[in-house]
Amino acid sequence: MITGELKSKVDKLWTTFWNNGISNPLSVIEQISYLLFIKRLDDLELGKEKKAQRLNRPVQNPTFSPGQQHIRWSQFKNLDDSEEMLRIVRDEAFPFIKDMWEFNQSSTYAQHMRDAVFLIASPALLAAVIEQIEQIPMEDRDTKGDLYEYMLSKLSTAGTNGQFRTPRHIIKLMVALLAPGPRDVICDPACGTGGFLVAAAEYVRELTDRDGGRLLNDRDNLAHFNNEMFHGFDFDATTLPLVVQHELMLHDKRQPINDNDIPDLLQHWQERKPAQQTDRKAKAFFVPREEIAANGYDLSINRYKEIEYEEIQYDPPKVILQKLRTLEDEIRQDLDGLEEMLG
Repeated sequence: MITGELKSKVDKLWTTFWNNGISNPLSVIEQISYLLFIKRLDDLELGKEKKAQRLNRPVQNPTFSPGQQHIRWSQFKNLDDSEEMLRIVRDEAFPFIKDMWEFNQSSTYAQHMRDAVFLIASPALLAAVIEQIEQIPMEDRDTKGDLYEYMLSKLSTAGTNGQFRTPRHIIKLMVALLAPGPRDVICDPACGTGGFLVAAAEYVRELTDRDGGRLLNDRDNLAHFNNEMFHGFDFDATTLPLVVQHELMLHDKRQPINDNDIPDLLQHWQERKPAQQTDRKAKAFFVPREEIAANGYDLSINRYKEIEYEEIQYDPPKVILQKLRTLEDEIRQDLDGLEEMLG
């Protein structure tokens, strides 16, 4: 959840765009997304270079050729000439990310970047935005997700059709309940900006075998992960370009969730025993499908849970009245004592 200084930095970034004539919330998010993607590519390249240095080997599958080093974020961000910075980003770096998968026009990335437009025309605006993005910590994956949620919450249409509203901890719970494997196919028919798909990807990335090795180290698993595993659809076409950026690459007004039932729910699900867990007075239990169908697939818990009421013994009415009289006498005595003190 974004609070304090981090929230102020995002608000300042947003205001910078507005003050420079880019006031459409969706356009602001798109422009920030493009810059974050350019930065993310360079961060990944820097990681490859560090690994190559440790192993004393050449960089494997470099993203940037020797002649493209100047279009890397880590290079142009330090330029003193803001006009030259704008030229590089607008005319070289941005076309580079648009054309990255030009050879595969059927890819989701190519389709949704095809009509992308770089709207930042002011050198001063670009320099200010790059400087502010540099001050926002983007290393943590959850922080990046929270940043996107917060930006998306600024869309005037957000929430009208249910977009962008599922809290991140609920998304993670639902993915954990499904427990996708490395060769599954995952589809979200109302994906919005891809929050569930991103969480599913994060879950699969962390899967390991019995020896502790990541399952995505397997070449076939990785190929399936990159090309066939994830599918998303949404009726609102304006959200689709954001799906590509989401992982780089979401703030809701929830309260802290340190104490909640999610761990217990997940444990009950993972250790479920349908034939044994039938006590409807318990916290978790199973209901026959036929009964749910007979109730019109109503999943309201009160439809199936048996509530056990505890009988409470009350005093007879005359005893209660006597207690009230006694209490009244004590209050009167206290009032008399107070009055004496006041003279």
